[in-house]
Amino acid sequence: MILKVSENIPVSSNSSCSDQSGSYPCCDQSYELLFFIPVASQATPPTPSQDSGVTILHLADSLEFYGITYVGENHNAVEQYEQLRGYLNAQGKTYFEDWYFIAAYDKPTDPQPHRNEIMVLI
Repeated sequence: MILKVSENIPVSSNSSCSDQSGSYPCCDQSYELLFFIPVASQATPPTPSQDSGVTILHLADSLEFYGITYVGENHNAVEQYEQLRGYLNAQGKTYFEDWYFIAAYDKPTDPQPHRNEIMVLI
């Protein structure tokens, strides 16, 4: 799913924006995001409300991933990826080996531990 954000949305002073503008988005105005849509809603997925400032530019076909969940900081993502690769290789599973996704579920400012996932495309 590719989204376009039509207006800057104020954020806290703990913003991770590199230009220190204090507004999100602070760089590109389009973002590619992956969302899980529950099976019951996949035939007619919900759309953003008009006042949200978000427009769906492209809705891709569904994708399937193998993944591993881990707790901690993202600096050990490569180690987690190697663990997932080792498991998948031992099981004889086929997957795209050239890249992987890191899914972070907590804000960087939230106290540790953070829940993260490493995902590889099937």
